[in-house]
Amino acid sequence: MNKKNYLIGSVVVAGACALFALGNLDFSKIAGSYSKKNLSILQEQNANAAMEWMKARYIDVTTGQPVSNEKLAEIQKQISKLDINKNIAFTDEGPDNIGGRTRAIQVDRTWENRLWAGGVSGGLFVSNNKGNSWERVTSYMNAGASPFISSMTQTPDGTLYVSTGSNQESWSGNGVWYSTDFGTTWATVPGVSESTEVESSDADNYVWMATSTGLKKWKLGDPSITSVSVASGGCFALKVSKDGEVIVGAYGSNKTWVSSDGGLTFADKSGTSANNLVPVGAGRIEYSVSPIKNSSNKHSLYAVRTNSNLLSMHVSHDDGVTWTQFVGASAPPSDFDIYRDQGTYNSIVSVVPNNPEQILIGGIDIWSWKQTVNNPPSGGFEKVTQWFVSPS
Repeated sequence: MNKKNYLIGSVVVAGACALFALGNLDFSKIAGSYSKKNLSILQEQNANAAMEWMKARYIDVTTGQPVSNEKLAEIQKQISKLDINKNIAFTDEGPDNIGGRTRAIQVDRTWENRLWAGGVSGGLFVSNNKGNSWERVTSYMNAGASPFISSMTQTPDGTLYVSTGSNQESWSGNGVWYSTDFGTTWATVPGVSESTEVESSDADNYVWMATSTGLKKWKLGDPSITSVSVASGGCFALKVSKDGEVIVGAYGSNKTWVSSDGGLTFADKSGTSANNLVPVGAGRIEYSVSPIKNSSNKHSLYAVRTNSNLLSMHVSHDDGVTWTQFVGASAPPSDFDIYRDQGTYNSIVSVVPNNPEQILIGGIDIWSWKQTVNNPPSGGFEKVTQWFVSPS
C-alpha cells in the first residue's frame, strides 16, 4: 500500500514540475527543426537477417540456448491453464488476414470447405469456411507437437499428416504427427524424429517422408516405418504423383533420384544438362509432378534449383527419364528476379492441375511459365503477383 502512495505522489510532483517549466517557456521564440533519420527497423534486409531475428525469438534467456520443443509444449499448456474468467474484455482489431510464413496448406479430402494451414513457426490452423476465417488447432500443441511445420498431406482414408522440421532454419521438429479424427486427437508416426516433406497419393494410404536419414514410408497400422533404399545420406526434397507411380527426391548434395514404379526402384538422374540430367550442388531444389499425364501418357516433372538466386529450371515429359534445362541462372538486377537473394529461404514450384506444360514458381512473387515449343521444351515467363499489393 505504501509503495502505491509513493508512486502516485511521485507522479503528481513530476507532473507539477513539468507544468511549471512549460508555463515559463515562451513558445513564440522556439524555432522548430527537422532532420531526416533512417529507421533501421524499416530498412529491407536479406533472408539471413530475418532468420537470425527469428532464431533470437526462441532463445531461453536462462540458458542462452534455443527453447526445446518440450519446453514450448509446456509453455503452451501453462498458457491454456491461465484464468480466463477475469473481468477483462478484449476486442479483436485485426488484422485477420496475415498468417506469417505459411509453408503447408491442405484442402481436406472429406470436405472441401475445410482447409488446414501450417506455419513455419506458428503451429497448425484450420478453417471450416474455405479460408474466410481461421482458428488455431489447440489440440495439436497440447499434444506436444512442434510448431515448426514444414509439410502436410492427407491420405484417402482421411488421416491428416503434419511433418515438422526445417532444412533452412536451426530449429528441428519432433516427428510426423497424424490425426484420424480431424484434429481432435494426435499421435506420431513411430521412428521418425523430424521430416521436411510428407507426401501421399490417391492409390493407397501410405505416406512417404523425407528425413535426414533418408526416405521412409508408413501407413496407419504398421508397427514400424520402412526405410526405402535409394542412396546414402538424407532426403531433402520429395514429390509423389497422384497415382503413386512416380516419386522424385533429392539426396546428399541435392542429387535427383526418380522412381517410375511406385518406389520399388530408383534411378540416379543427376549429372550435366548437356546429358539431359539435373545438375547437383544447389543450395535448394524443389520438385513438382503433374497431377495428370501429358499427351505422351507420361508424367511431367519439374525441378527448380536455387542458391541465393535461380540456378536453373528443368523439365521432363517422360516420367523423369530425360531432363531438359529451359532456363538458366538469373539474379538481381535482372528484371527476371524471382528470389531477390532469398532462393534458399523461399522457393516452390507447382504444376497447373490441368496443364502438364504450365507451372507456377513461387519466390518473392509468383511467376508463371508455359511451354510454347515442344522440342526442346521452351516457353515464356509471366509475373502474376506483386507482393506488396493487396489480393483484393
